[in-house]
Amino acid sequence: MTFRSGQKVVCTDADQAPMLTLSHIYTIRTSLPPMECRWKGVVGKWATVWLYEVEPQLGCHGFCAERFQPYDDRKTDISVFKEILINTPEHVWYAGIYRCASANAGLPPTQGYGGTSRPVKPV
Repeated sequence: MTFRSGQKVVCTDADQAPMLTLSHIYTIRTSLPPMECRWKGVVGKWATVWLYEVEPQLGCHGFCAERFQPYDDRKTDISVFKEILINTPEHVWYAGIYRCASANAGLPPTQGYGGTSRPVKPV
């Protein structure tokens, strides 16, 4: 994963890195392309990052970028969905059948689909 300088990231793997805190938000100082390094006892090619908030230990070449995910601080706005639920008409679809909620479609009150609570007279 590639990051840019100044980007906010969240730590998803703090294993064997006592200077990192799981779920903590950090800021990328520098992002380096994949290079050969050791991570979790395996030598391979991984992208590495340097963080403003944490200095790695001596001899360390940054943190593996796989430890982080981009942080999105935007909140999800669900007001449009609440508005849809509040303004639902009385006529509803139930199990693929169009029913009038206020008339209970001639069913006894215990089997109705909303509407009045008065008993329905049998025909």
